[in-house]
Amino acid sequence: KEKLYGRDKEGTLITDTFCRVTRGKSEAFFIGGFSGSGKSMLVDTLRLRVKNVGGYVIKHKFDAISQDRPLSGVISALDRLCIMVKAGLTHRGSAALSKQLKDDFGADIGLLARMLPNVRVLSPEFSSLASKVEDGKSNDKMNARSVSFTLLRFMRLISSPKRPVMLFLDDLQWADDCALEIIHTFLTDTMGSCIFFVGTYRDNEVQVGHSVFDLMEKLEVSNVPTTKVSLTGLDQQDLNEMISDAMCLYPRMCKPLSDIVFQKTKGNPFFVLEFMQSLQSRGLLRYDSCQKQWVWDEDTIRAEQITDNVQHLLSSKMNRLSANVQTLLKVMACFGTSTNESVIEYLSESPEYSGVRTGLEEAISDGFVEAYAERKFKFVHDKVREAAYNLIPDCEKRQLHYNLGKTLYYICENKDVGDTIFLIASQINHGRECIQKDGKELSIAVAKLNMKAGKKALVGCDHQTAYFNFHVALSLLPEDNWESYYDLTLQLNLLMARAANSSCKYDEAELILQTICGKAHCLHDKLPAFVLLSQRLALLDILKKKFSYYKEGEVKKIIESMRVAASHAGFNFRNKLELLEAEQYVLAVHKRSVASRAYDTAITSARNAKLIHEQGLACEKAGFYYKRMKDSEKSLKYFNQARECYEEWGSTVKVDFIRRELDRFDSKNKRV
Repeated sequence: KEKLYGRDKEGTLITDTFCRVTRGKSEAFFIGGFSGSGKSMLVDTLRLRVKNVGGYVIKHKFDAISQDRPLSGVISALDRLCIMVKAGLTHRGSAALSKQLKDDFGADIGLLARMLPNVRVLSPEFSSLASKVEDGKSNDKMNARSVSFTLLRFMRLISSPKRPVMLFLDDLQWADDCALEIIHTFLTDTMGSCIFFVGTYRDNEVQVGHSVFDLMEKLEVSNVPTTKVSLTGLDQQDLNEMISDAMCLYPRMCKPLSDIVFQKTKGNPFFVLEFMQSLQSRGLLRYDSCQKQWVWDEDTIRAEQITDNVQHLLSSKMNRLSANVQTLLKVMACFGTSTNESVIEYLSESPEYSGVRTGLEEAISDGFVEAYAERKFKFVHDKVREAAYNLIPDCEKRQLHYNLGKTLYYICENKDVGDTIFLIASQINHGRECIQKDGKELSIAVAKLNMKAGKKALVGCDHQTAYFNFHVALSLLPEDNWESYYDLTLQLNLLMARAANSSCKYDEAELILQTICGKAHCLHDKLPAFVLLSQRLALLDILKKKFSYYKEGEVKKIIESMRVAASHAGFNFRNKLELLEAEQYVLAVHKRSVASRAYDTAITSARNAKLIHEQGLACEKAGFYYKRMKDSEKSLKYFNQARECYEEWGSTVKVDFIRRELDRFDSKNKRV
């Protein structure tokens, strides 16, 4: 299990790629192959080399169960990086890094700490950030792009040719687009980060058009060096060497057996190991103490109707285990590839799952589960988890997820369980169809649980997870929720609109906000929707479209509502109103002379409010206004200001858009 067979060429390739990264340029390395082909083991051969040059290795494994938290894996891997960095720093190095973080992030260090709580260990001065972050409210200015940019700024400081970071993401076939977009942001950076990205995926489970292939294509278009390899089964010679080493026999002596094993397993390394263990457990392969060597009956093994499906092989083995071990394996399979020890402890408090602690010890002893850092336990291989999950009949899977979530909910009620709240909500949500039979009271309780989980996700800038939790919470309320649960419904809609807006689900955000404006009882309750709606209009750059859609009376009504909102919301809302008015003046031909002053006023307000993205938008709109007025000098001035704002904000899309506008000016001047 510790030696890698038949991968000399791929091992040299991944090593050479990493050596290039240590010269200062990030690269990507993708490994495809069937489950059990040795993808992760190939990557693990590089760990020691990375550490020897002073680098860091961080890893996350995606799984099919935890897809409702798309960003959490990447962010938690970067959070662990903080601990690794701290462990390798001298006192002087720690002080230098602390100063760099303060100089680069300034007041935004709190935003970084919201995403990476462990950043506080990098300096004693950051220790107070933890409580502020936990108690803080979500920041509507943080959207998917700004999250990526904030993490990128952190990676620029942490990684370097002398301290490269190897980011290993396993099972990319289950990764979300948001996670892959962060990887793209990291690797296309040209301002100092030094990252070796390694991604593995099951190439038999991804089709053309999958996000993994989209990422590869985008990286190549961006001129990021990208290497792709695909692992197949071992050939007969390599397999013969593997079995020879395992049995301590000369290769020629065990070749007849290895040929049979090759026919049965097609050379898949994990299948080979399981198949050999199956032969041994059934007495078809045994150690003869008289001959002092392993012996087998070739004819019997060849004639045996042994399955060619490794999952069936594993399931058959699991069916012979004790009830406690089977229960433990089913429970862990519901949670994904790994489980926290605290969750096992919580479940063992209930009569239904009281045997899981004993089952865990036996599962470790039997080689199905292993312990690893941070009081966690994981399956030794994906196929083991899949086989354990298949022990549960399909018709019972949702019910088991629901039962586990409900059990944890009652045990952990009124306890501060940290991130375990996501696990509890996820398990109940997997089987939320079962809630109806438990009555309306539990439905409302689960809705509030999802709201609590969503709020926690918002604080951590995981907007996709927050959106999902708020969506589930609303789905659990009765149809007359605006009448029967007005306060809860209003709060959930506002939270969901914020999460949708920050997740770039702009159309959904607008629909929710319109619903609030139509259903809320008073201006006070509608005011937050007006604020978010104005942000929605600004960030989408559809102000003009809105004016052409609404009748003049409706436009005045919106403007007046926003004036009222501005009088209550203060400086962080006023610039939105002023930009909206500037656009109105542009469309009203007889008021265009006022538009230029209105744009400048909106720009100044946004600058004073430190809303850099909205300052950029106001400059951009002013640039287009002067372009239509044929005033090239002023148009260039405002476009350049917009570019600077967007660069500071970290929106590469908007920067590229403005640069194209500036290139058109250059082309026109050259023609002249």
